[in-house]
Amino acid sequence: MRQKLSDLQACNQADSLLTDETLALSLCNYFDNRGSANERMEAHYLLARTYADMGESPKALDEYHIASECADTTSDDCDYRLLTRIHAQSANLFYDHLMPNEMLKELTLMYKMAHRAKDTLSWICAIEWKSVPYDLLKEHDSVKQVLTDAFKAYQRYGYIDMSYNCLPALIDAYLIKGDVSAARKYIEKYDQHIREHGLKETAIYAYYKGNYFMGISQLDSAFLYYMKCLSLAQDKNAIEAAYKGLYELFKKQNATDSVAKYADLCYQVSNERFWTLTEKKLSHTQSLYNYNRAQLLAEQKSKDASENRYRFIISVIITVIIFFLFTVLFLVYRHKKKTEILRIESDFRDAVNKQNQAKTELLQLQRQEYDTLLSEKQKEIIECQEAINSLRLTINSGSTCETRLVNTDIYKRFEYLSVNFNKKVYVDDWKKLREMMDTQLPGFRASLYSLGYLDEKDYHLCILIRLHFTLQQIGILLTEKPQYLSKRRKYLLSKLYHQDGKPELFDKLIKSIT
Repeated sequence: MRQKLSDLQACNQADSLLTDETLALSLCNYFDNRGSANERMEAHYLLARTYADMGESPKALDEYHIASECADTTSDDCDYRLLTRIHAQSANLFYDHLMPNEMLKELTLMYKMAHRAKDTLSWICAIEWKSVPYDLLKEHDSVKQVLTDAFKAYQRYGYIDMSYNCLPALIDAYLIKGDVSAARKYIEKYDQHIREHGLKETAIYAYYKGNYFMGISQLDSAFLYYMKCLSLAQDKNAIEAAYKGLYELFKKQNATDSVAKYADLCYQVSNERFWTLTEKKLSHTQSLYNYNRAQLLAEQKSKDASENRYRFIISVIITVIIFFLFTVLFLVYRHKKKTEILRIESDFRDAVNKQNQAKTELLQLQRQEYDTLLSEKQKEIIECQEAINSLRLTINSGSTCETRLVNTDIYKRFEYLSVNFNKKVYVDDWKKLREMMDTQLPGFRASLYSLGYLDEKDYHLCILIRLHFTLQQIGILLTEKPQYLSKRRKYLLSKLYHQDGKPELFDKLIKSIT
């Protein structure tokens, strides 16, 4: 991965077009988890360069920002030279989007990082390039200041040719402010430099000299330089400048025909340049729109995720509180119930002891043939038995007949079979179910057979109804369709109870058997 990073950086330094987003992303993912601060910064820088070459400037700016955040400026080995390039190229993207204030911030950071990297040329360039956003902001005094500072710094550190590159823009700034004398000083310096080094004037410099001669009212010289600008022009910007200068010149001379001619020419070139810039601006705007839309969607998803997380946390807290309260109430209830059962069991033991004592006395009375007392003791025994039965029911009140039925293993077995279509009910299962009914509801079989004879399948149907299984479950257990069950229940209602009614009446009568 380090080799791939090095290869991609080599392509970048060779000014090759970077379009392999997948490779750049894979490098970022790898070094974000395993790399050093410098490697992470370089990976995100190359991803930003890739986005810039692909025309995705908003994404590129994002990655430049991430790359600068990856830098560990507290470390001795921090790559300040790379940080310098990051801020320089961010500034260039802000210029493309005509955002001078942001461009100034990036150039300020470029200046600081270049100083830390001891990169003299870069920090001087940062000073010079500030003239561009200042010019966009119409702050011409600031333009003059930074270009003058850059000119002196280039001269001081031996970058002579680069220092003279500052002069045309500096001359224009002085002319805009109407300071013709200062402009003439720098024109003389620049002309001398051109002569000494055998250089040619550029179209834009010829335009600035035409403006200078317009400023000192030497209109013939101004005309020559505007025409020179037109002959040297290699782009629409220089052509428009030349036409504009000629328009202003002939306007000053009141040459109506020439004014109309160059005004029209200037308009045509300006119009062409406007549409070219508009297409470029639309491309930037579309890219920015797509990026902003993606950002908004990501923010919305993040917001939804946060809200869902908060809802989940609140739900968990509420659930824990409810569970805690339920546990406390259950423990209090169980304690009260246990105390009550202990009291009832104590009364039960007392009643049993009393009954045993009465039985002993009864035996004694039987031996002594006291008929009257014998009758009274028998009555007392019956009363005690009733009390015992009542107390037994009270003790077992938490386990009613229905509860006992559903708590049996065979009931749970049938409940499982009723929801699993691929499981079979065996003969032994039916046998255990009948035995359970005979144990838990000993009167059930007798009550049914006292009404009439039932075959085994009808008896099983009655048991399942008594155990409160649904018709769907009964159909699964008996492997019968709902139509059969309905018809059969109606038949049994007529046979056993001699009534003509709906099948639900039969179910109600069966469930009433205890």
